[in-house]
Amino acid sequence: MPTHFERVSNRSSLIDVDLDLQSTGLGPVITALPTVSRTEPRPIPSGTLARAMATWLSMVFFLTYLLIPAAGTLLGTGTGVLFTSIMTIPAFVMACITTIVAAALARPHIVLDTRTRRDPVIPAALGGFGVWVVVHNTSSLLVPFAVMTSLDLGMLLGGTVVEMVLLGMMFASMTRRPSVALALGGGFQLLLFGLVFSIWSVWI
Repeated sequence: MPTHFERVSNRSSLIDVDLDLQSTGLGPVITALPTVSRTEPRPIPSGTLARAMATWLSMVFFLTYLLIPAAGTLLGTGTGVLFTSIMTIPAFVMACITTIVAAALARPHIVLDTRTRRDPVIPAALGGFGVWVVVHNTSSLLVPFAVMTSLDLGMLLGGTVVEMVLLGMMFASMTRRPSVALALGGGFQLLLFGLVFSIWSVWI
């Protein structure tokens, strides 16, 4: 009966032979590796999902609530946009925490590759953008588009489109159904505006 050392030695010899065959082109080395489908939904541990969402939402925050408004202000426009963004920060943070906790509890099946035939990124982005446009032009606490300067409006729309697309990419990983993605995008904006108006009602 071969000893453990002999079995290991035999395996090492086989590996050497395979490597020699590969290097000389005399034969392939076939290695069976487990594959993970990026297009099939799969559950993600709650902790991992929460950290990933927090990282993504932090990127959205710094890009669309600080970097873009600050850049516009340095270029001589968008001072009002920067002020509104700063005033919205507490509500955005609270909305993000609520969303992360809800996702951690619901544990949705995540699709790592959202390039499917019916891409849900667009509905998720449109849901959030549509709610934002309606509320922004109907609320007495916000400046309607009609009275904004073209530069301020352009920067505001550009930053919001970037924000909605990035949020849409996150929500699209949680569902393949466009209707659900649309509801997630719109629901996040409704939650955000609800928190914004609640906080502003105390401050103002």
